[in-house]
This record gives sequence, structure tokens and C-alpha cells, in this order.
Amino acid sequence: MTPSHDHALAEALRLLLERADDDEGRARGTELHRPQLLLAELHITPPTDSGSAVVEVHADHDDQHPACSGCGAQNPPHARFCGDCGMPQHRPAAPAAAHATPLSQFRLLQLRDDGSDGNATPLPLGEFLIGRDGDLAFPADPLLSPRHAKITASAEAVHIEDLQSLNGTFLKLRNEHRLQLGDTLILGRQLLRFERVEQTADLRARGADGTRYMGSPSPGASFRLVQVGAGGVAQNTYLLYDTATSIGRERGDLVFPRDRFMSGKHAEVVARSDGHYYLVDKGSSNGTWLKLWEPTELSPGDRILVGQQTFRVEAS
Repeated sequence: MTPSHDHALAEALRLLLERADDDEGRARGTELHRPQLLLAELHITPPTDSGSAVVEVHADHDDQHPACSGCGAQNPPHARFCGDCGMPQHRPAAPAAAHATPLSQFRLLQLRDDGSDGNATPLPLGEFLIGRDGDLAFPADPLLSPRHAKITASAEAVHIEDLQSLNGTFLKLRNEHRLQLGDTLILGRQLLRFERVEQTADLRARGADGTRYMGSPSPGASFRLVQVGAGGVAQNTYLLYDTATSIGRERGDLVFPRDRFMSGKHAEVVARSDGHYYLVDKGSSNGTWLKLWEPTELSPGDRILVGQQTFRVEAS
């Protein structure tokens, strides 16, 4: 059998297993718990030879990628912490005397596919970069930008800032959020953007000979959620009215029955008397995530999503 036939057979088996996984999930009536794969499912098909969309951090074995003294994983030469086990990486000292960077009271705990705790990385005082090339580097993660996000830790607080990455940095909502124009959200595998409905034509307009144009009546909604596809392409549009709009896999106003990462009743968008819309997570398993546009202070327990990597902030 030729390599091309082997590849085709492997791909067919992978699709069959995924279809079986979908059927099993629907039969159980439960969603899968794999937060690291949210963005992967939205944008990029996992490599067919990986067996999983979860990216393990193993760089090429060469002299420019020294091995971690704790677990033996290869890391970029400038990485200060191992991407696999989180252990500080000790490099040969420069000729001038070097002083170790003091650590803050905060650390990042990486979460596995099933949501269980993984490796912990202590955060030093000052700036700390996450990306394919950074202080905490995941060179094999295709959804991470080289310099994706910056964490700044002081003695009292820790902040995160997206560095104009391609796919963005997301924070899991812990409380209801007042929606602002342009807010980008992840619910299950759905990437949604909050927008204003713009009237581009006057439905009362007439042609040059006085004939009125035929068209659907005004929807009567001022705001909408736009489903965003790969590359930022707008797909479906969902109008928001002056009532609560529920979103879920099994029931609601917006239903995504084939989204196995979405809970049965996942979230609601609620119109309040103050004229604003609020996003409320309804206790979903995988959570509702908000894209960060500005530097944001983090609290212990906060979860962030960058590329395929999910972390929880902890304080010692």
C-alpha cells in the first residue's frame, strides 16, 4: 500500500471516530469538556498525524533547543520556563554577574483537555510573554502568534494584555457582562460578535417612476450577534430583541444542535431597562469567553485562553 493510501485510510478512520464521538455525545445528552480545543475547532483542522488537536510542546531536537533538566522536553534557548512541566530553565550565566528575577505571588496553572490541573508556571515580577516564541513558549501551537500575550505581575496584582495576536486572548466570564459594540465571544465552538443593526436603505424609497421597492419589513431589532467564520468572514446573523435571547445546544432562541462543546442551555443575552444588553452564562460546562481588547487585571481563579492553551490564575 502506498503512503498516499495509508494517509487516506488514516483520515477515513479519524473521521469515522469523530462521527462516533459526536453520536455518543448526543446520545448521552452531554457536551465534551475540552476547553483547549475551542479555538482549534473554530479555525484550524488538527494535523491528521497528531491523533489529537491538543498541542504538546516538543521542539526539534537540536543544539539550539536545550533540554529541560526536569522532564527532558526541548525548549527555545531563551525560554525561562519549560512549556511541558513549568520548571525554570537555567541557562549558562553571562560573563557579567546575573541576578535571578524575583517571583511574584502568582502562577499560571495549565489545564488539560478534560479540565483537570496540569503544570504550574510561577510568574516573575515584571513582564512575561506567552506565544510560539516567548518566556512560556508553545512552538507547535498553530493558533498562537509568536508574541501572543503579555502578563505583567507586581507584588499585589497581575494583568494580561493581548499583543495584537491574530486569534486574540480570551477571558472566561465569571459574572454577567454588559455587551459593548464589537465584543467577540466564544460559546461552545461558536465565535460570535455583538454589532448594531444598520439600516442601509429606506424601505419607503421609490424608483424614478414612483414605484415602491419590494422588500421584507424592518426587523425591528437594533442589535445582533454575527457568527464569525475562519478568516473573520461573517456567516449567520441573529437579531436581538428587547427580551432575553437564550443560546444552547438543545433549547433556546439560538440553537446549535451539532455543537458538542455547548451546553443544553448555555447562555442568555438579556435586554435591561437601562438600554444595554447583558451576557449571562447559565452554568455551562465549558464556559462563555470574552475577547480582551485592553490590558485587564486578573484575579485568582480567572481562566484565560490563548491559542489552544487554557490557564487558571492562582495565588500562592
